Amino acid sequence: MADNIKILVVDDEPEVLEVCAEMLGKEACDVRTAASGAEALEMTESFKPDVCLIDVAMPGMTGLEFLKHLDTQGCTCEALMMTGHESLADAQESMRLGARGYITKPLFRETLVPQVQTAAAMARRQREARDRLETLRREVRAAEQALDTAREVLAEKEHLMDSILNGMGEGILALDCNGNIVFMNPRAEKILDLSFIEHAGANLEQALKGRDFAPWLGAAAASEETGAWDHLVVSIPRKGESRRHHYLVRTSGFESGDGAVVGKVINLIDHTAKVESERLRDFFLSTVAHELRTPVTIVKNYVNLLRSVSSDPQQYREVASDMGIATDKLGRLVNNIVALSSLSSARYARDTAEINVEAIVRAQFETRQRMIQEKRLSLHIHSDLDGCTVISDPRLMDTAIGCVASNAVKFNRPGGRIAVSLAREKNSGHTMLRMEFEDTGAGMSRAARDNLFKGFEQGEASLTRRHGGMGIGLYLTKRAMDILGGRIHIESEEGRGTRVELAVPLKE
Repeated sequence: MADNIKILVVDDEPEVLEVCAEMLGKEACDVRTAASGAEALEMTESFKPDVCLIDVAMPGMTGLEFLKHLDTQGCTCEALMMTGHESLADAQESMRLGARGYITKPLFRETLVPQVQTAAAMARRQREARDRLETLRREVRAAEQALDTAREVLAEKEHLMDSILNGMGEGILALDCNGNIVFMNPRAEKILDLSFIEHAGANLEQALKGRDFAPWLGAAAASEETGAWDHLVVSIPRKGESRRHHYLVRTSGFESGDGAVVGKVINLIDHTAKVESERLRDFFLSTVAHELRTPVTIVKNYVNLLRSVSSDPQQYREVASDMGIATDKLGRLVNNIVALSSLSSARYARDTAEINVEAIVRAQFETRQRMIQEKRLSLHIHSDLDGCTVISDPRLMDTAIGCVASNAVKFNRPGGRIAVSLAREKNSGHTMLRMEFEDTGAGMSRAARDNLFKGFEQGEASLTRRHGGMGIGLYLTKRAMDILGGRIHIESEEGRGTRVELAVPLKE
């Protein structure tokens, strides 16, 4: 038992007091005794026990009456009742009054000490929780004081800041911790078409309400992760112009003199030229994909025709099978090019629809049924969704699930196993769709895992040679999860398979 545990034993029988003091004293406890409830009440204020052992049937003030006076709910003291005769009514009443447990006499070390240990541990946890709460209160007060100090400093140096920031070519927007506007330079006013004089102290999200770019800029402003939105490019219309301009959003925290973060700075950097260049690249990729899609469709139609002619020689069926494999691979390549073109763009337009996630998962594995059979893989899909639909982006979900399913099949060992789990769960008040894909494949080294989301790279060079592919599957999955506001988590060891978890927030 931990040192310095204070125990108060309250009983009118001297023998009980002596036994308790002896047993618990051997456990390095600070034990005090009281022969009555009145005496015990006088001791509690100065002694401040962690655990009280209280006899139920005492003359004068009974144990239950003492327990009523002892506010076990408002302090860190825990109460254990002792009795020489078991009474359900007494037990129920003592529990109602806040007692932690009920011990029958005679007392034995095997029963007494464990219950006291449990009660003492609970008392320690409550004391630690109270101390943590007080620490948090001090930290909150300190943060509030730091914010007041920062505002005073900003007011004193406003003229100096204006002279520096007003001459910068990028838009600068400063917000306090509540998302309220505390500064805008003229460039930011022009970009957002907002007057700082009219909107000083206003909430940014409310000031931009109704603008098509407002949700993205509002999300960057509300994010608690500094720099988490540095990849975001927002398209903003220029007043008096039909052309839209594109701005890279950079976020950073600003601190008070003592290092406390008291707000956020948003930089709007003109990326219109870069976005136009990306548009040309996207046009090229989409054109290539379109040009490839037509011949692939024609070849696949002829392959299906060859397969249906049962009178053809065996070699024709083999050729048709090989052509089918090749065109399936080419088709997946085209789909990956399309997905890469779409998800690499900062202007991806999200869509929402009712989708059946379980159906998407089964369809993705069905398209890979030939490889599953050739490798003799066992597939197990467990779903708690009961066929229910969810609201999300169908293209992003199909891309993410397809890439993970492809890897689970492609990189699995012959005779291996694939397990898929689908569930809906609550996380911090939000509904999340959780999808787990586990395989028994070759797995990956730690160095390989570090490169998974870079794009055009596979986990190991040997896997690239053995299985082929562009190495963009998990890159596309990560991009899809980022756009959906979800996350991807991967666990893998060499020779022990891989587990991929996708979690996506759902609209209620």
